[in-house]
Order: sequence, then C-alpha cells, then structure tokens
Amino acid sequence: MTYDEALAFLEQTRKYGSVLGLTNMKALMQELGNPQDQIPMIHIAGTNGKGSVGTYLASCAQELGLSWARYCSPAVFDSLECWQYNGCNITEEEYAYCVSQIADAYHRVVEQGIYPTIFELETAIAFVYGAWKKPDVFLLETGLGGSTDATNVVHKPLACVFTTISYDHMQFLGNTLTEIATVKSGIIKPGTKVFLSPQVEEISKVFEEVFHQDASLAFYQVKEDEIELRSVEPGQLTFTYQGQEFTTGMSGIYQMRNASLAYLVMKELYLKDEGDTDALVRGIQKATWPGRFEVLFKEPYVILDGAHNEDAARVLALTLEKSFTNQKLIYIIGVLADKEHKKMLHTMLPMAEEVYIITPKNPRAMNGEELLKEVQEVAGELGISIPGTHCPDMEEAVKLALARAKETGCPLLAFGSLSYLGELKGYFLRKQE
Repeated sequence: MTYDEALAFLEQTRKYGSVLGLTNMKALMQELGNPQDQIPMIHIAGTNGKGSVGTYLASCAQELGLSWARYCSPAVFDSLECWQYNGCNITEEEYAYCVSQIADAYHRVVEQGIYPTIFELETAIAFVYGAWKKPDVFLLETGLGGSTDATNVVHKPLACVFTTISYDHMQFLGNTLTEIATVKSGIIKPGTKVFLSPQVEEISKVFEEVFHQDASLAFYQVKEDEIELRSVEPGQLTFTYQGQEFTTGMSGIYQMRNASLAYLVMKELYLKDEGDTDALVRGIQKATWPGRFEVLFKEPYVILDGAHNEDAARVLALTLEKSFTNQKLIYIIGVLADKEHKKMLHTMLPMAEEVYIITPKNPRAMNGEELLKEVQEVAGELGISIPGTHCPDMEEAVKLALARAKETGCPLLAFGSLSYLGELKGYFLRKQE
C-alpha cells in the first residue's frame, strides 16, 4: 500500500462519523492481536493541557535517555504529527505500512457488521506503530473523554495522567464537572499509578471516590501551594515546584501546572537518584509545543495560543496580564460553534484594542460575521467599545492585524481554536519574509 492509497482508504471511513464506545475498537484490536498491550503506556486525559504535558513528558524522557513514541490529536501543523517517535513524525512510508496492517483487520470486522470510524483507525495506527517501534515509553492522549474514548483499550498502563479538567464537549461528556470527571476517570485501571494536576473541589471528589473504591491504586497529585511563580515574559516562564526551580519557553502561566505534573510523573516512574533531577529540569527547559502561547515574533509581539474554552481563556488572560501589564492587544479570533465562545469573549475582550474575526476552515466553525456580532454584544455587556472587522480569509486578517499592531505597538494575539493556527502561522511567516 502506498501513502496515497493509505490516505484514500482512511478517507472513505469518514462516512461513519464519530461514535463513542469501545465495541468497534475492541473488535479491531482483537483482529490485530492487541498491539496496545505490547507497549509501556502512559495514558493522558483531561480538558486543557494534554498536549503540553505530553510534550514535557517526551522531552524529559529524551533527557533520561529513554526512547519514546507519542499519539496526540488533532494535527495542527502537519497531518503526520499525530504519530511521533523520538521527536520525529511518522514517515509516509511508515504510515502506509501501518495502515496496510490495519486494512486487513478492518475488512474482517466489517464482514462481522462492525464499522470502525476514522478516529478509531487513526488510534489503531498509533498502536500498530508503537508495537513496531518498541519505545521505552508510549505517550497516549485521549481524544474525547475517557471511558468511551477509542484509546481506552489499554489494559495495563504504566500510569494514568490527568491534566486540568473543566467544561468542554458537554454534549458528549455531561453538563456538570462531576459527570465530565467521571467519564474521564474511566481510563483508570486496577493497580495503576494515577497522577493529577490541581483540580477544583468538585473534580477532586470524583477521584477521591475512585481511590476509595480501589485500594490497588497509587495516587499522586500536584498541589497548588507547592508551585510558585518567579517570573514570566513572552517566551520564558520561571517557577519553582517542590522547591526545585524550572524555566520553560512555553510561557503561558498554565504551563506551571503542566510542567509540574510531567515532572512528578517522570520522577515517580523513572527517577533512580537525585542526580537525575537535572535531566528532568533540562527536559522541562527544552520542551517546545507549537500553538501554546507561542511567540512568533517581537516588535511587535505576535503570539499564537490554542485557548478554546472558558478555563483556557481565563489562564491565557492571566498570562497576558503578567506579560503585558496594563497594555491592550490586537486580536485575531476564530472559534468552533460548539465551544463556549461567549464565555471566552467575556474573559478576553477587556484587554482588546481591536479585533479581527475569521471563519476557520472547519465544518464545525462559527461563521465569522456571527462571531463579530457576538463580540459587539459582549463588549456592550462589559460597557466597552471595541472596533471589530470580519475578514473574508486568514491572509486578509494577518495583513490588517499585523499592520495595526505595528502602527499601535500593541502585541498581536491569535486564539480561539487550535484548528486554524497551523494555516495562520504559515501566513504570518510568509508576511514577515
């Protein structure tokens, strides 16, 4: 099977949409010989920060001399970035080989009346790839939720790691934090080491009940009072956790939690002596993850951030306040219709000098003209006036917003969805050239 043939095969499965539940995935894995159980797996779930925590874990593994593989979604900058080995994306040849293995199993389950979805097949690629490459550790991110997510066919993970949990995907996960946390906690298996980021009380109670019911679990949690901010500026964040100082180029305030969580995981799973702490400190420092308070340029500052729900907007706003105290910003905003865009705007608009609105190239995108109306509505509720422009395409938004940023000296921030940041970054880089 060639790469193009592999793409064509997967494309025809999109007609089955997205289906929560493990029936399809279990049948497909059975046909493949359950490759997911041949891999030392760290399973990562949560609402915000899964990609960042995975990046820190990968970087720390690298510094400890461990080989690592990774599965994360969605792709933002490269269609093959979802599958990685030691920092390199899966090659087209490797991708085609993995899909060819899966295609045979796929046809066998279809004969049984089972029709795996595109996400289930992409997850299967990760497991086949991992079993083939045999890394020391495989970093596996859930797609949506936990208990019914396609990744939840791993029977004995090394650890289950939970980043910050908040409201998102309520139509699938539930309308309360308790319901959402209950679904996400469904990846926990007996005898597993479980690691948690700081959580609000309602979330913590869910996990306390899980641990109360299963004495075989080992529980570790990052405590908020063990984290202390030292300094923050665009492109650099310095903080301490458990008395150890860390510096990271991923400079959103929220990265203190993510980096601390990754450090705690690696320390408990792999640290052999105190000297290895230096390797983890280097791993945190060297970690890079595009689209997470990513500083593209200075003079004026151009920053990309994938904040796409209320909680992410809140910590993004805090980072902006720390980095650009008492300074207004130029925004480029594009959102998906099923996100909490109005709540995001309430948090972000007080710092806006001017906004440029786009419609992301995504079937779930909110129409930019409708979003501009919502911006003006929220601005009115806040008692402020903000000039806004709907741009017909991203290139126009970059041109106008960058010119305005240079004219005013205001930093320029693009946010609202990860789905358009890859394309937007390309326009910025070409414009700068």
